[in-house]
Amino acid sequence: MTPDTADYAGIDELEATERNLERYLRRKCGLIMSLLEGKQIFEVGCGIGSFTRFLSEKGYRIFACDVSARCLNKAKQRGIEATFVQLDICDAKASTELSNRFDSVLMVTVLEHIQADDKALLNAWSLLRNRGVLVVLVPAFKFLFSELDRELGHYRRYSESELKKKIRKAGFKVEYSRYWDLLGLVGWALKCKLMKSTRVAQDLTNPLFDKIYDRWLSLETHIILPFGVNYIVKARKVKQRSVDAPACRKIGF
Repeated sequence: MTPDTADYAGIDELEATERNLERYLRRKCGLIMSLLEGKQIFEVGCGIGSFTRFLSEKGYRIFACDVSARCLNKAKQRGIEATFVQLDICDAKASTELSNRFDSVLMVTVLEHIQADDKALLNAWSLLRNRGVLVVLVPAFKFLFSELDRELGHYRRYSESELKKKIRKAGFKVEYSRYWDLLGLVGWALKCKLMKSTRVAQDLTNPLFDKIYDRWLSLETHIILPFGVNYIVKARKVKQRSVDAPACRKIGF
């Protein structure tokens, strides 16, 4: 599936999540930000800027990319203080012109959209300064793969072992990992897997649900559970490549 064929369902869900699950988004971003290091952040697959806006509020210097011009246009219209660029993380440009410039690379629900996810991780390695960190959040458990995954342009969901293996192979050392959002796992299994629904956030219009969900996630943040709809990894760039990265030229950041 090409990026723009996945835009329609994806953008609808992104906008509905912001509209109906603001507390959930803030809680999720808070967890992610606790894993970032430094101030120079490269956000892969920024979408409509859902996370970018929270990062900007906290004073991070953000270089945000996406393959979708439609998503980027929406993100740019929001007045977020960030550099937005249409860029495929698998392109050579990501590993040459922008190499060794960032303290952290962030991939939140992005890697599953990329067919060559191994190439994306290799390029993420190149973007980072020595001992920079990669923070990845992906949909967990292969058995939960559903029609909504297909609608959103997902190639896969991940097992814990598969994700860690790919990250290590790209030259990282895994320092922290966990499942997150047990209620989301239950909801996804019931609504998307059993009921075959292709809508989630668009149907959650009761503000009370967002409050209850947030209360649960505030507790879960302090408890490592063996299940969750997402899997999160923080990994550090440690492996030196045999061939030095080409000299990069600055492109407006």
